[in-house]
Amino acid sequence: LKFKQVLDVDLSLQNIEPLPNTQLLRSYVSLDTCIRDLGVLVKLWAHAAGVCGAPKGHLSAYSFTLMVIYFLQVDPDLRLPVLPTARFDGSATTPPHPHSWRCGLGMAQMLCRFFIFFAEQFQWGSEVVSIRAGRRLSASDDTFSELRGRFASRLHVEDPFLLHRNLHCALHPEKENELYTKLWEAAQAFRQGLLPVGLQASPDTGHQIDVGMRVPMKEDRIAAPSGHFKKWSQPNGDEHGLVLAMQNAS
Repeated sequence: LKFKQVLDVDLSLQNIEPLPNTQLLRSYVSLDTCIRDLGVLVKLWAHAAGVCGAPKGHLSAYSFTLMVIYFLQVDPDLRLPVLPTARFDGSATTPPHPHSWRCGLGMAQMLCRFFIFFAEQFQWGSEVVSIRAGRRLSASDDTFSELRGRFASRLHVEDPFLLHRNLHCALHPEKENELYTKLWEAAQAFRQGLLPVGLQASPDTGHQIDVGMRVPMKEDRIAAPSGHFKKWSQPNGDEHGLVLAMQNAS
């Protein structure tokens, strides 16, 4: 559905399953607004790259939100706290949490690290995106004993409340290859000093950037779904262009 032919709207009737999810995501965002902002930018990119939308065989926007939170949890320089999902029941009152967390990185750095993580570090086909666990585990781990299709060589995204639900169920296999390619292209754009598609200040031209952003160099090579091997390198990021992208989205 579209509100006034512009804003996408999800309509749900007599379905309380999303309520605990909403509580959980709201609690994560309350830790630091950068979590919300990074999620918005990733979804802007996903829509512009044509890799978002379950009706079209892509991941849902919700899946990308889970990927953002998982990345923040497992990045060694960020370590977003893991909020216990059992405390969120969808009631009117969001449970308090004792955690405090502040991000010490700029938005361009985090966005760049997000793309590099999923393009080069994440173990496609075995690792599970799980904000419930909040640590890097294989799908064969007993933590995911209920997860459907966990032994398939696919991208695995666990629903934090419906533990049997693997959100790759909406992702067609050929669309998964497209998703990986777009993530890799976004990582390469940062390396070249450019913002990825959908995040450029101007929709007409690439936005050249050089703000000296760096990520740790890694020598380990990790297999991508296509069988190719790639390394980390030194990307740059553009905070100003990202701010403009955020403004355009609001």
